[in-house]
Amino acid sequence: MPIDDLTWRAQAQEQDVRIGWEKQQEENVATYRIEHSMDGRRFETIGSLMASGKRQYDYLHKNLQDGKHYYRIAVENREGKIERTGIKMVTVGKVTTPIIWPTLTQGTVWVK
Repeated sequence: MPIDDLTWRAQAQEQDVRIGWEKQQEENVATYRIEHSMDGRRFETIGSLMASGKRQYDYLHKNLQDGKHYYRIAVENREGKIERTGIKMVTVGKVTTPIIWPTLTQGTVWVK
C-alpha cells in the first residue's frame, strides 16, 4: 500500500482549510486520517474517512485561528500499517509581522 500514487492539496478558504486528495490504487486501504499541527511537529488526528473506492476525497477543517497550520494524511491499510504523506503548510487569515522603528536608537523604541 505505498502512498506514491496519492496526490493531495491543502488550501485556505477564509478561516477554513480544504484538504483534498486522490489515490489511484485503493485495494488494501482501510482509512484515511487527516492530521493537523500548529507547529509542524506535534500532530493530532482531526478527522478520518473510510476508503470507499471512489478514490477522490475531501475534508474541510473549519473556523481556524489566524496563523500557520500544518497538515498531513495518514493512510492505514487493512492490517493496521500506516504510511504518512509529507507535510503541507497553509496560512490562514492575516499573519502580522511586528514593525519596530527606528531601527537604531538611543531613546524610545515603538512597537506596533
